[in-house]
Amino acid sequence: MKFIENKEAVSPVVGVMLMLVVTLIIAGVVSAFGGGLVSTTSATPQASISSSLTFGDSLKLSHNGGETIQGEALEVKTKLVSGQNIDMVSNVNLTEAKLPSGNGGKFRWYDGARYTYVYETLKTGDVLTVPWDNVFKTTLLNGEFVGYEPAKGDLVQITVIDKNSGKQIASSTIPVN
Repeated sequence: MKFIENKEAVSPVVGVMLMLVVTLIIAGVVSAFGGGLVSTTSATPQASISSSLTFGDSLKLSHNGGETIQGEALEVKTKLVSGQNIDMVSNVNLTEAKLPSGNGGKFRWYDGARYTYVYETLKTGDVLTVPWDNVFKTTLLNGEFVGYEPAKGDLVQITVIDKNSGKQIASSTIPVN
């Protein structure tokens, strides 16, 4: 029996293949982190929130259950779904919003000289009331407020967003009472 002698070994080929595979894996991990595939955003609070809108009075957001929402992380938007100014979107100004008096009375604190923007939390059972003038975009023109407010009976979409995660907590479409 005669053996054939081959001086080229298989191990260099296996070594090159392993180095190639390791390089591809490292490139994939770096690409995933760099491309935003791996996310480090905070979790969105899970809460049930209902809303009501009374013409000329206020927007009320009721926290019906779920996790507590940090006030400074709360953002509210309105979109007119029907009526004369359809599709107009407004960011709701929460600086004048109020909670029931048992929870400090205001959604922000007033220390006697100035307002400080330390918002309270919104928890189950709380009703946050936002004055009508802070709900829709309006401007003062010739002594009158003009802007994009709905009429009674128009439909308005209310969207509550968590600023920390940038995701929606709740959304509903309601008529203006």
